[in-house]
Amino acid sequence: GVAKDYAAALLWARRSAEAGNRAGETTLGLLYANGCGVPQDVREGIKWLAKAAAQGLEGAIENLRKFAAAGEADAVAALRRLRLAP
Repeated sequence: GVAKDYAAALLWARRSAEAGNRAGETTLGLLYANGCGVPQDVREGIKWLAKAAAQGLEGAIENLRKFAAAGEADAVAALRRLRLAP
C-alpha cells in the first residue's frame, strides 16, 4: 500500500485552497473535518467545504450534505446560504 503522509497533504491542500482552488478547498476541509494531519476541527472543515461548494464543486456539496445530515449546524447554515437544500 501507499503510506499516508498527512503533513504533505495538508501543506499542498492549504496552498491550493488559499489560492482559491476548489479541489484544494475540499481536500483541506476534509482533512480538518476528519482530523487527518491536524487536530479535528469540523467547523473549520465545513468552512473550507463551503468555499468549494460555492464554486459548484459537487464533491464539496455532497460532503456538506453528509455533515448536515449528521446534525452539523454549520453545514446546514452553509447549505442554506448557498441556496442548496440540506
